[in-house]
Amino acid sequence: MKDATEVNEKDLKAAIVALNATGMLEEKIVVKGKTVEDLMETLLDGVEELDEAQQSTLPATVINVYNDLIADEVAEPSSAESEEEGEDDPDTQKVERAVSEKEKKEEKADYKEKSTGAITTKAKTKEAAVQAKAEKKKGPSATDFAMRFICDNPRATEADIQKALDKAGMRILSTATIDYLLKEVGYIIGYLKESKRIK
Repeated sequence: MKDATEVNEKDLKAAIVALNATGMLEEKIVVKGKTVEDLMETLLDGVEELDEAQQSTLPATVINVYNDLIADEVAEPSSAESEEEGEDDPDTQKVERAVSEKEKKEEKADYKEKSTGAITTKAKTKEAAVQAKAEKKKGPSATDFAMRFICDNPRATEADIQKALDKAGMRILSTATIDYLLKEVGYIIGYLKESKRIK
């Protein structure tokens, strides 16, 4: 993730407002009183929580800021520097340039493969969007997994939930999301106890 000092706060806030306006999030992201780092993490979590079909319909502002924030994770690696600096042979330099260009092409191909995690601007067809959504739904989302874990372990703490997510190989949820889930499950369990549906 990009360093907070490199992020344009105005663009970040505009992207969050645009994301909130889509109505796709369970809870709107609160901007006031938050640091740039918190806003960055919240935006990333909010976008990643959406399925691919929803991501493909996001406003360009959100997509551009999201891709900019994750650019370091999928950044193109720098080309290798020459080990021997003192060589002046023109033939050697030509060979080194050819090798360097080949390495750059390979790095670009690797970069393209890695950048597929970044959001695309629009799905080509409705069928492609449905198919992408079906492929993504193969397993539970991190939020669903956390909710189930909390139901099975009502006394779980945030650290317990994060460990379970990590162990299951799922993305780590933000503290705000986990707090929300803990609170909601607590309400549900309290209601079920009051109505004597559980002990």
